[in-house]
Amino acid sequence: MELERSHTEVISLDQLFSLIDGNIIDPVKDGLFYSRSWFNVIEKTYGFKINAAIHSITNNYLIFALVENNLGKKLISLPFSDYIDYEKVDSDSEAEILTYLEKCYPNYSLLIKTNQEVNKIKWGRPIKVAVYHKILLNPDSNTTNIHSNSFIRGVKKAKKNGLKIEMSHSLSSLEEFYEMNATYRIQKFNKVPQPYGFFKNIYNEFISKRNGFVMKAKYNERTIASALILSHCNNLYYKFGCSNPEFLKLRPNNLIFSELTNYAIENRFNTVDLGLSGIGDEYEGLRRFKESMGGTSYNITYLGKNSEYYPNKSTENFNLFIDHLIEEILRSQDSKKIKKLSSVVYPYFV
Repeated sequence: MELERSHTEVISLDQLFSLIDGNIIDPVKDGLFYSRSWFNVIEKTYGFKINAAIHSITNNYLIFALVENNLGKKLISLPFSDYIDYEKVDSDSEAEILTYLEKCYPNYSLLIKTNQEVNKIKWGRPIKVAVYHKILLNPDSNTTNIHSNSFIRGVKKAKKNGLKIEMSHSLSSLEEFYEMNATYRIQKFNKVPQPYGFFKNIYNEFISKRNGFVMKAKYNERTIASALILSHCNNLYYKFGCSNPEFLKLRPNNLIFSELTNYAIENRFNTVDLGLSGIGDEYEGLRRFKESMGGTSYNITYLGKNSEYYPNKSTENFNLFIDHLIEEILRSQDSKKIKKLSSVVYPYFV
């Protein structure tokens, strides 16, 4: 394909990181979702082809995955990632990169998740908005001036109820988290859980290397809430969490996040990223809870083009097949069956 003269080219991830390692370009995006370990998790779990587009003048770059399946073709930055940090990126070169990719992949739907301010965006159209929360820390801070009074009351209640916090790097704790998380998502949200292989790859890439841990709230030696925490570039990320609804009145999550903040301060982390939340009314309680523990809200804007290509018009029968598998998963009480079926359907949820 012949393209108009451009300052942008598509390169492999290996080429990109060679440029970064050789100090030829700066790692302008230093968040978890642009880390090599996170790319390894996505590639090993789902097999998506991940490349980078780089601007030769500014050295700004965009990392993206190509998703090709029975529903169509999609270019997405990035699947199963909350957002990509664009705050340090020049908006003109970003728009040039995206315009170049649009021409390179004319039959693909394009989806970009950005935390850049909407008035700076010069490509695509906003199709969805979400938020994420961060607790901003400094070495002299303490939890009493971060958390709200209502949050602290929940922490005191959890301690009075005898709850204890345990941090673990063991595979068995990861497996315990997976089982609880799968049950939690099916029973509370009627949604399919991420496949076990996804969490196993997170364990291999992060937790086994001490770049993350499982944090558990325990009541009488029983785990009643659990969180998967990852670390990258002196920041902690609360990536996944789940609870046993029977024990929520004991306030296990208040204790988990209180101890997580204490751990972050004691180990001189810069931030605790509390993850993505929807902006609908059904997520109001979650947003309020994150703000009660000191989280500051930031926007995530989903930009898109060519949405008519994914899913395409000839995928009706395949959609019915996927819907049938989802029904099987949601009805299933068999852990092995859930693991197998979720690994089949989840790649289609990007």
